[in-house]
Amino acid sequence: MADKRPKHRSKPARTQSKRPELVEADVLAEFLRVSPDTVLEWARSGRIPCRRFGPRTVRFDLDEVLESEERRSRREGGAA
Repeated sequence: MADKRPKHRSKPARTQSKRPELVEADVLAEFLRVSPDTVLEWARSGRIPCRRFGPRTVRFDLDEVLESEERRSRREGGAA
């Protein structure tokens, strides 16, 4: 008896949820050309957004940080 099932089944289209790429302070510091201590200070002061996973574990969403810095730059540039 012949198998009547299709030989190749296409997978249903799945929407990709944008998962943030979380990086450590040293990676972000290299990208922004500042020291890791500066990145951590900016996070403590609220200048850049961060995600905390405990008292000593901090990660940064690169897209969020760049958007935050762009908004801050526009605000400061517009006030001058």
